[in-house]
Amino acid sequence: MRRDSRELRGPAVNVGVVSQRGGLSLVFAGLLARAIARRGDLRVDYRVLGAAAFRGLGAVWALVLSSSAALLQATAASLPPELLKVSGVLDFGATIFTWQSLVLRAVMMALTVSVTHLSAPRGVAIRLASTSASFRDSR
Repeated sequence: MRRDSRELRGPAVNVGVVSQRGGLSLVFAGLLARAIARRGDLRVDYRVLGAAAFRGLGAVWALVLSSSAALLQATAASLPPELLKVSGVLDFGATIFTWQSLVLRAVMMALTVSVTHLSAPRGVAIRLASTSASFRDSR
């Protein structure tokens, strides 16, 4: 059975949102997973959908604009004086926006989407989100 390529959009979109703001990704991922689960035209396993929705944050959290390590290194007041003498202040261009970080982010995004796609159950093993009363009442 051929799977719909639209199921890969969730992790890819969420990794993109994580790149801007990690905390926003948690909210966005939950809303995105819920919206996809409600669609009747997609056969998406709810277990993979839930895992994929939050996988983007775990993959690239240290390479985003809200990275605490990058923010600390870019703020002179947050560095101990001894460390400031050695390293100085490093802006984002020297940390998360280096070509190595950008390549790593792209690789992690591709791996995240690939692992999600390859680990998803197929055929009769797919468990769809229930349309039980509790699901309908949450709308």
